[in-house]
Amino acid sequence: MTTSSIVPIIDFSLFLHGTPSDRLQTGTAIFTSFRDIGFVYLTNHGIPSSTITSAFTMVTTPSSPSPRLQKHRPPPPSASHHRGYSSVGLEKVSLYPDATSAPTFECKESFDIGREDDPITPNIWPPEDILPGFQETNVHLFTTLRKTAVEVLHALALGLGLEEEFFEKFHSEEECCNQLRLLHYPAVKEKDLHSGGTTRIAEHTDKGTITLLLQEEDGVGGLEVWDEAAGWVQAPSVKGAVLVNIGDLLMMWSNDVLKSTRHRVVAPKEGGEDGWIRRRFSIPYFVAVDKDAVVECLETCCGPERERKYEPVKAWDYIVKAMSSSY
Repeated sequence: MTTSSIVPIIDFSLFLHGTPSDRLQTGTAIFTSFRDIGFVYLTNHGIPSSTITSAFTMVTTPSSPSPRLQKHRPPPPSASHHRGYSSVGLEKVSLYPDATSAPTFECKESFDIGREDDPITPNIWPPEDILPGFQETNVHLFTTLRKTAVEVLHALALGLGLEEEFFEKFHSEEECCNQLRLLHYPAVKEKDLHSGGTTRIAEHTDKGTITLLLQEEDGVGGLEVWDEAAGWVQAPSVKGAVLVNIGDLLMMWSNDVLKSTRHRVVAPKEGGEDGWIRRRFSIPYFVAVDKDAVVECLETCCGPERERKYEPVKAWDYIVKAMSSSY
């Protein structure tokens, strides 16, 4: 395992506020990162630090909401209804159809949130008097991260040689299928994580378009990404940065030009205290295409020297099939 990350760090303000040349250069740099490693850190991304702090404070305070979420959660009606609270060990990404590791106990719990007016998979909120401000804080975070994700897709489109707004018609605000996830990895015995029978999250790839990940700046590490040359490489929290990676759908969309990279969460390199690994918090924001969108090879990613590898696919059917298998 490599102890220092090889994931590039890019100043996104050059895209948000720069000249056309700056914007193209930034988009090209993001494209290159996604082509080579599948991940990139973006600094000066425009997400207010107060918004991020509020979201983490809500879940990391000594009076953590986990017990109250467990007690007052209504259960989702089906495995494909990724909303509300999911208890420790319930989800197993090691059950994904393309999993490369044996099924194992994944020591994590989560709370999933979508857009507020989704009639198919509505949000499942705890009562306001049980967790005051919980809904408001996370709806605001969801909306903020969506805006940032759109800008990242704008930049990537330029890097791919497409019109800047190409991806917008597949990721509309009205039909938004994105998912915000509050992730908590409880404290666990260090020996259990090294035994092979327990992990925090098994190695996997994301299934959608892109993922934005917020990590606690002074929190517990353990996130690793796979690099063909270096093996497992740490992707620690970088001050002021959001970590972005692509999913399987975008890799297919790009005819495998871009790389959907395996990643996992394991014991951090610094180890634990008194035999225990401290709890870890992170907030991924999964960006997915609209439910009725059909994805086919990007015109800039195929040609006489690069044949199309995939047939057109109704993207949401693909994503739901993959994710439903994890429960």
